[in-house]
Amino acid sequence: MPSLTAREAVTVSEKPLAEVLIEGELSPFEHEALYRILRKRFQLEHPSYTELVDEDLATRVNITFHYPYVTTIFTDVLQENWRDLKELLRQIRYRRGKAGAAVTLSFVGEKNKLVFKSGRELCFRRVSLPLDKVVKSREMSDDFLPRAHSKRLGELERSNWKSLRDGRNIHRIDPAIREIVTLLNRKGYRTFSSCSGGHPTNPRWKVNRHESGYLAFSPPSNVAFTLYLGLRKKNRDFTVEAQAVIDDGDGGDRETVCSRFYWQLSDRKKHKLEHYHKLFSQMSEIIEGLPRALGNGNEVLTGLFGKENVQTGLRIVKGQMKRFTAN
Repeated sequence: MPSLTAREAVTVSEKPLAEVLIEGELSPFEHEALYRILRKRFQLEHPSYTELVDEDLATRVNITFHYPYVTTIFTDVLQENWRDLKELLRQIRYRRGKAGAAVTLSFVGEKNKLVFKSGRELCFRRVSLPLDKVVKSREMSDDFLPRAHSKRLGELERSNWKSLRDGRNIHRIDPAIREIVTLLNRKGYRTFSSCSGGHPTNPRWKVNRHESGYLAFSPPSNVAFTLYLGLRKKNRDFTVEAQAVIDDGDGGDRETVCSRFYWQLSDRKKHKLEHYHKLFSQMSEIIEGLPRALGNGNEVLTGLFGKENVQTGLRIVKGQMKRFTAN
């Protein structure tokens, strides 16, 4: 695996140049989003298009950065836009389903050119591992994990059911867990609400000193329990909990049934972002090893409600999904 050069003499008097070539097609939204992300930091023309040669793919996105593969392209040039770019490329792959999409990232320096080329699974592992270390090293200087929106909005029902088929909704997920939520949805496990935890709390508290995080699934999924079993002994820094929950919604007209996975940093631990980065990395590894979700979740509902009441459970799920999407 190529390694990032910590520093290299790079003389750039203005924005570096980037080029985008699309083999196949992008939607108008995808085209504009890709252009908008890159033009913040690069000199860029609108993406150009050519015929796709690889019949096994629907789309290949080729991005050429006229800048060497060194840390400064991420710390000084791309900065936070690297995560936005990676999320958009994953969304492009997600929307094409079985048809598939792939990415080629090229870094062109004065003396060499380095190319990362993905297959149809759009795996960023080879390129993202060294790059994420750079991005995370910058994030570690921040005291707490950022919120995607205010705490009050997160308590309202209209903040729930963030369908990731709409690329704009990814920005409503807390930044630290966007990749986790995207990966779950790509595998067919539907999340309807989430929080990264690790947000500011009262430092004087002795109990529940750290804000908890969670993933909630609708319809209920056994993934919550898979995550619990995979982490309960592997990561002792956090208290973890899995639940299957039904809530009467203050009277029964807004019932919700879901499964949830919670995590909270132990009170004996000081707040450090490295604890969260380790946890989220472990969660991603577990999720990557999961098969695609099968069916519509009826088996889980049957296990929770029993055969005699499963139709009631299905009506509740249908009602809550309609409620979420209406908001």
